[in-house]
Amino acid sequence: MGHEQSQESPKTGSGRLACRKGMLQLSEDYKVEKPLFIEGPCNITGQSILSLEAPISFGDNTRFDGAVTFVASKSLQGPCAFVAGSMAVELNASVTFKNCFNHIGHGSGGGLRVWNNLKVLGGHLAFDACGA
Repeated sequence: MGHEQSQESPKTGSGRLACRKGMLQLSEDYKVEKPLFIEGPCNITGQSILSLEAPISFGDNTRFDGAVTFVASKSLQGPCAFVAGSMAVELNASVTFKNCFNHIGHGSGGGLRVWNNLKVLGGHLAFDACGA
């Protein structure tokens, strides 16, 4: 989708936003200042607030097993998150998108765009003040 993989780790703490061996364990809040590509497939666990100044792209199927909030600080060039495969929000997981606006155009999503299937399997998926 034209997003480059970030060379610098967007963070406010000491962790990295990278999926290793199919897992991304979130334990702190992050600030994403440049478009970020996360290779996958990826299972995301833990809790985090991702403050976005640029969008995040997931390169393959992505599964959420934790509590993640995506918060845009401004209107972005695309949705807050793009998933190139399918996305699943698992039982007891919570994924929230806040203030996500796509200023490129309609039809591309403001909070989230999933290329294949989106499944909410007993978890919680919410959009607060988002639009395209």
